[in-house]
Amino acid sequence: MVVFLVKGYKWSFMKYLFLLVVLYAGSIAQTVKDTSLVMSDGVAIAMRYYVPLTVAPASGYPAVVLVHGYGGSLLNMDAAARLYSKNGYVVTAYTVRGQGTGKGTAESGGAFSWFWGARELQDCNAVIEWTRRHLNVNSERVGMEGYSQGGLTSWGAAIQHFNIRCAVPVISCPRLWQCVTRNNCHNHFMVTAMALTKSGLIVRPTGFIRDTLTPRTEQDDIQGVINALKTYNMDSGIEQVSIPMYMQCGWQDDLFPGDEVMKAFHTLNSPKKLFLWAAGHDLPPDSATLAIKHSNTLRFYDYWLKDNINETIMSADSVVCVQDGATRTLRYHLLQDSARYMGIANAPKAIRLYFSPNNKISTVAPTQNTLYAKPYIQNLTTGAEAQVLFRTAKVDEDITFCAARTSLLVNSTGRKYQANVMLYDYDSVANRYYAITRGSYHVRLGASDTVAKRRRISYDLSPQLYTIKKGHSLFAAIRFGTQVTPITFARETNDFGHVPFPPQETVTDTLLCIADNPSWLELLPYTQTTTRVEEEDVHQIPTITTFSGIIECATPFTTNATVDILTITGATLQTFAVDNATVVRCSLEHQPNGVYFIRVHQGLREFVQRVVLAR
Repeated sequence: MVVFLVKGYKWSFMKYLFLLVVLYAGSIAQTVKDTSLVMSDGVAIAMRYYVPLTVAPASGYPAVVLVHGYGGSLLNMDAAARLYSKNGYVVTAYTVRGQGTGKGTAESGGAFSWFWGARELQDCNAVIEWTRRHLNVNSERVGMEGYSQGGLTSWGAAIQHFNIRCAVPVISCPRLWQCVTRNNCHNHFMVTAMALTKSGLIVRPTGFIRDTLTPRTEQDDIQGVINALKTYNMDSGIEQVSIPMYMQCGWQDDLFPGDEVMKAFHTLNSPKKLFLWAAGHDLPPDSATLAIKHSNTLRFYDYWLKDNINETIMSADSVVCVQDGATRTLRYHLLQDSARYMGIANAPKAIRLYFSPNNKISTVAPTQNTLYAKPYIQNLTTGAEAQVLFRTAKVDEDITFCAARTSLLVNSTGRKYQANVMLYDYDSVANRYYAITRGSYHVRLGASDTVAKRRRISYDLSPQLYTIKKGHSLFAAIRFGTQVTPITFARETNDFGHVPFPPQETVTDTLLCIADNPSWLELLPYTQTTTRVEEEDVHQIPTITTFSGIIECATPFTTNATVDILTITGATLQTFAVDNATVVRCSLEHQPNGVYFIRVHQGLREFVQRVVLAR
């Protein structure tokens, strides 16, 4: 959402867009023109459209509408637009109202109210309808894609059933108020964005951000922030989305944590895909994963906008693709298998690690009591001074986990305090720390609550598929406060993400590691349920076509095999066992026409057959 606020984010995002040009430019054959569209309230919205120079199909070109990140302009979407246009799509990019300041013809008029405010969505719909009526476009083959702010706009268009056939929301999640107020914390990323918006430095705002949301944040009115954001509630409409959605996000996103992304994804009932890569609020940091992201997006468009039924991108056994943060390996999952990333409360197989004396993390509970007291003096103490550090011994084999949870016994001399837990992978040979995941919880005591009373704080950290390699250690930093005020909005340089809005009091916070009531951390081990881990596998699924609904397919597993019949969304229609058989027989007689998958699996081995039912 706020890609263009912090210098590091701005340049990294632009670097990846430049890489797009290098990877895909070649001999680009297209017409590019700037124009503007005047809305019903008289505001001019800047637009740029791209038309392939190839001969249009008889029914017209398929098209994609692109929306940029917060505080940017249509110029930020140029590389992606050229890539899609080169591949036979008309593309329209536009600048959101009140944004693109100082960008000349790329600047739109008006003032910005919210990411899916009524006026902003009217603008979006007008651009979609203009695209459908112009440029020799097939009006039934228009898709939409947006990054951060643009991703939220894409969600709004899908929920309100605009005339788009599919959507690709990138680094965004419609569960916005849950993301930015999770565990009673003010999200630092959002707070900084709202402060800059209030100042008018990057966006011309309306009163909602300037006069309602930002003051409530500055006053530490967390419930007021929640109530304000709920006036723009969008997550209640996720179940009503009917078009295919391809969600693409980063594991370590400071704004949209992975478990909230997963919850939104699992709530969707329409055809869907999810790609979670190892990055923050940005595109994949490595060129190989970035190339896969763009390749798969094009394949998604080819399937839904060009009706390429031979495209296997919607394979049910790879409906979710996640990347290991350490090894960069891509793992593919059935829909139900991906639920492991939605939190680990009460997970029976979780590994419990205890925070112990001498700053150790161990599977053995402490037998003696240790108190780690840290003073936090507002505007004087840095985050590093107000933290406790723990480390495991070197692991003797690779450990891969996919979720984490912490439970801390704490007290404080103040009426407000916050416990931030950050996990790192430590390589002692290289003396390097690799960020894994984080989580925070904020306590606000009421008038009748007792200060300095022991309290247990338990919460999930953001999920992350990550492998700690043999010889490395798990490193945990528990931080109670950080020097960030509503005035400075400084970013902690020794933190791999943005620490949420901290307590604004001078306090001493204490972590208790005691024998009869220990503080602990839990990791959920990752177990691969299928052998599908290579991108090339997704292209090699055989396809059969049936006109009657009766299916016969050969199976390499002749004994003790299980058969699943799956819809294109990954939902299971039927499951049965087969034994002593070389052919699987099943029926789709009572199902509607479309694409289905037959999955035959034996232990960790599997065979997938794609079926097109066309009566």
